[in-house]
Amino acid sequence: MKNEVLKLKDEDGNIKEYKILLVFIYNNRNYIVYTDDEINVYAKRFDPNDLSMFENLETEDEWNEVERLLLEIEGEN
Repeated sequence: MKNEVLKLKDEDGNIKEYKILLVFIYNNRNYIVYTDDEINVYAKRFDPNDLSMFENLETEDEWNEVERLLLEIEGEN
């Protein structure tokens, strides 16, 4: 997953590039975690059949899983 890029439009219609940190499945849902410049980290749920639809994480459990996986990756480096 290293060096993969996610391109999204911002609120002004400009295309912004984000570095993908990880993609994973948790509780039968797909998640993506990405960063703008390694300062801000974002996490969203997505439908693999419609990559234009991203949803915000809604539960503490989802955020805990994201945090756990990021810490696991950090420990590998």
